[in-house]
Amino acid sequence: MKTKVILAVAISALMAGCATKQESVRVLPKESALEAKPDIKTAEVTFHEKNGTLILEFDEQGSWVRIKTSGTSPVEFNHANAREQAFTIATMRAKRNLVEFLSNDVKSQKAVSNISDVFLKDIVKEDSTNSLRSLSADEEGTGNASQQNSNENRNRANKVATNVREQIVDNANAILRGAYVSKRNIDPATNQVSVEISISRKTITAAQQIRAQMGGQ
Repeated sequence: MKTKVILAVAISALMAGCATKQESVRVLPKESALEAKPDIKTAEVTFHEKNGTLILEFDEQGSWVRIKTSGTSPVEFNHANAREQAFTIATMRAKRNLVEFLSNDVKSQKAVSNISDVFLKDIVKEDSTNSLRSLSADEEGTGNASQQNSNENRNRANKVATNVREQIVDNANAILRGAYVSKRNIDPATNQVSVEISISRKTITAAQQIRAQMGGQ
């Protein structure tokens, strides 16, 4: 129950954006179960948005697992609320990255290519290496088998990338509602702050449950 209350506050703070300069961003505790890594083989692909980077984590079955995006802002004023104002701006920039990704980038063929390439590099590489080793005893057929294996892996990677993209497009609204601030940092050397926003299937489910309890749609 306590975790749900904390999550509700975090999501409310995120969605409220920059409604008031006095607003502060609340962060889920690092030990939250929503931060737990899934026990499956995954890979990460990075997208460069206008206001920062966005990292998409997906699995070998073609399902997206986690989305993380970040935003930064300088602390421009020397007064008590300067940091919180900077955190608010950084949060909005991180959220803009997410909106831009969901609205444009993920729908492009370039996104499919990027996901497919990372899938081949990080997930298929080990399987392909093992397959080639098992064929090494038959040197005469290794060349043809290797080419066939490579083509099959590329087709598999393209299918996974397409599935990931379609899932994200279909779940765009739920992804926005499940976003929460997972990390806030201050760099004294540059006098800048950074905010990380995360979304996973667990946070989406939690957000839906909270909306239902509050009478939302």
